Amino acid sequence: MNEVLLRNVPRVSAVLIEPLMLILESLFDEGLAGVYAVIELVELCRDPTHVCSKDEEEKLRELSLIGTDGRVHETTRDVVLSAASGDGVGLVLVSPYPVPT
Repeated sequence: MNEVLLRNVPRVSAVLIEPLMLILESLFDEGLAGVYAVIELVELCRDPTHVCSKDEEEKLRELSLIGTDGRVHETTRDVVLSAASGDGVGLVLVSPYPVPT
């Protein structure tokens, strides 16, 4: 399995990064409902005890970004945390890859 470095974690399977980023970007393209779903996902990744609103939780489940138990898979968390910058409505997606030095 080909693994790559991300901004915040040592290594993640390369085949999972691009599909996850496409899902996150497509949510942002959906407008406010999608943006709020991403905000909730980031909050869940940062704090596993965070409780999502019902609509966002359902959306995240439909996209398999969280499990039926409401938890975020480790790889999804790693990619999300590497790609998320900022908080709340100030949240933006950045490249999850490290900045070359």
